[in-house]
Amino acid sequence: MINDKPVRISYSDLVGSTITYLRETRGREVGLGTRAALAKSIGITPGPYGKLEFGKTVCTVSHLFRIAESLQLSPSEILVEADKHVAAIKANPGLKLEGHFEAESPSKIDDDISKNGMRVPRGLVLWFVLMGHRSWQMIDAIFTPIINAFEQLESDQDLQNNIADIVNNHGGKIRWIDYENFVDEYYETSDAKRSYKEIIQLRSIRPDGLEDSDVDELKDYFTNVDWNEYREFFMHSLAANTLKKKRSQKLATLAGDVLAAVNPHSK
Repeated sequence: MINDKPVRISYSDLVGSTITYLRETRGREVGLGTRAALAKSIGITPGPYGKLEFGKTVCTVSHLFRIAESLQLSPSEILVEADKHVAAIKANPGLKLEGHFEAESPSKIDDDISKNGMRVPRGLVLWFVLMGHRSWQMIDAIFTPIINAFEQLESDQDLQNNIADIVNNHGGKIRWIDYENFVDEYYETSDAKRSYKEIIQLRSIRPDGLEDSDVDELKDYFTNVDWNEYREFFMHSLAANTLKKKRSQKLATLAGDVLAAVNPHSK
């Protein structure tokens, strides 16, 4: 529970992330370690398959059976892995599983989250799944500084005005759904993928993931992170997201100004 609101996890994100984890581990053992390879093996194109792993579409029973067969697993093995996380989430009174996000538009999700509690971005859901079910014990330590950073960004009107001027009104308002998109994009970068590989190597040695002592150590680390570090990440992400959409050399020059706009507020 953060600021009297539950931290919400999309069930589709959780199932999709579980399949990602199994593809990265079991899939590599059977020559199906990439999304494209596994998609081909179950008879669909990479685009629709990617939406399944990213929680954008619901994993049907048919897809579950075909994925399991390709990975040389039983469907129940996939569900048992997902259920470890479901049990860990339900054991934390501040967490809530939701099953309806995939049917909503981004703006509806954003409004819903603002009223009813913050949603864990898919990139972070995958991180928790990769680290193992015990990792959910540290969600408050990770999420609290993130929420604080976002709320301070959201309430800083001078900063909002600067961003709006710099990015041609694209950043006139930083919404929670924008933050989610930035986080998810980060988890597709080469740096994040290198981290994933290290975590996968850990899981090959310790299949059950983090131990309680690991969780305590990570809690201490995240509890002491300065929220300004998160704000800097938001700003870099905002600039990168704008450049990707606009593909403008002028905005490439202005990207530095976006970051400079934060400096007066970072003391």
